[in-house]
Amino acid sequence: RESASITSDGPLRFVNSSITTFLSSNLTLGAAGELQIQNAARLAFRESSEASVSSGVFMTHDSLMTIDNAQVTFESTEPILFTDVSGVDMAHGAVISIDSMANFTDSSGIFLSRGSQLISSAPIAFDDSALCNFGNSVGNFGGPLYLTGLAT
Repeated sequence: RESASITSDGPLRFVNSSITTFLSSNLTLGAAGELQIQNAARLAFRESSEASVSSGVFMTHDSLMTIDNAQVTFESTEPILFTDVSGVDMAHGAVISIDSMANFTDSSGIFLSRGSQLISSAPIAFDDSALCNFGNSVGNFGGPLYLTGLAT
């Protein structure tokens, strides 16, 4: 719902084709609050929503995170993993900030459009057919960017 707020110190899982949308709402996950999105789950942050994840992020098996006119921050010391055809779709001035190593692999990817921003202070790796697509958007890489295998 609009203007909702979720704060948790434990893991939060979106699985098995679930569809969850944060609309003008906030999500805060503490030090033990790993975010898991798997098995075709869909998670969206829209209309000025904000999310902050202080632990790991794991997306797998055809899952999708949409960030539309919202801001998401991954400030984890744990690696952020996107694998098995999972991805992030961003539009309308969305911002994603990544403060730890992020790895996109196995045909996963990030798609930015309409003035979106990817801000990273740590290395980002695209391996094994992973894709990073900037359409009228900005990438600010404070750490190295690695493209290996068939990544584009």
